[in-house]
Amino acid sequence: MIKRTMMKRNAVLLCVVLLVALASCSKKSDDKPDDTAGKYYLTVKVDGVEKKATDQGGSSGLKAQVVYQNSSGRNVILISGRWRLSTSDLTKLGGTDLLIQPFLEKAGTYGVGAGSGTLNAINHWVDMNPPSDRVDDDIYTSGGEYGSGKIVVESFDGKEVRGTFQSTVVNSNSKTIKLSEGKFYMPVDMSRAK
Repeated sequence: MIKRTMMKRNAVLLCVVLLVALASCSKKSDDKPDDTAGKYYLTVKVDGVEKKATDQGGSSGLKAQVVYQNSSGRNVILISGRWRLSTSDLTKLGGTDLLIQPFLEKAGTYGVGAGSGTLNAINHWVDMNPPSDRVDDDIYTSGGEYGSGKIVVESFDGKEVRGTFQSTVVNSNSKTIKLSEGKFYMPVDMSRAK
């Protein structure tokens, strides 16, 4: 019971951070499609199968995004990638979220999961809109005392962030998924940084 509570707490925390960050984003009516289509990405192999979220430019398609904000006096970086699970049902999404808190605004290796002694987390969503009886099965996490892994920030200049990640994530039923060869390159939203 404690394990489920901790995993749900980690997943809820990550969802809250993501929702607050997305709610703070606004689109100006004079925004034009940008020329970065295909430049930014988050890719990962999920048990050996590649998943990829790419920036399609402008407001169309899936977005790979970073939200950088102040949370409880600490800078937090949230790196999120989403992909479609089905071409016939566009509401079916999977994804991976990387959370580093506190983020030191520099390149470095950030441990995740059991033994890391950090609040960093990696969440993987098999299906972001699962049937209610499968919610515990479809959310996997590596954070707190569960799972293991690392996020390596290779470069950060306040405008873009690039790096790699790997993790073994676990759901509340103790089933694991291996995330390997994870890579990201994304713009950074500094509007909420302290």
